[in-house]
Amino acid sequence: MGSILNYIKIRLGYSDEPDLIIDTQIMDSINTAFAVLSQIGTGLKGDFVITSSNETWDQYCTGNVALVELIKSYIYCKTKLEFDPSANSTINDSLTRRIAELESRINSATDYPDDQVGATDYPDDQVVNEGGENV
Repeated sequence: MGSILNYIKIRLGYSDEPDLIIDTQIMDSINTAFAVLSQIGTGLKGDFVITSSNETWDQYCTGNVALVELIKSYIYCKTKLEFDPSANSTINDSLTRRIAELESRINSATDYPDDQVGATDYPDDQVVNEGGENV
């Protein structure tokens, strides 16, 4: 799917050409975001870190394209806020809200296997109310 580092660098407005100083700073922010994903219980690779432009999105998460896109947006937003925050607090507040939304969506998406998203534990003929009680 492509290099994680280069994807984030381009989204931040940098060239994907190697730059040791910028790459190191961006990788620190990216790795922090991956650590947060692990800590919030996504069930994905908890010890995943990038050390160069060789690590790819497929190495972190495979199979669920929608989940990968959520993760890409999340890593970008977290990195943007940490590495290159805006001078405008409204933009930073918007990014913070977007991060919270993405954390929730990623967490929900990783709670169930792809074939069980939205599935219930109830038989098709059983009716339950919003509290999960039989009606």
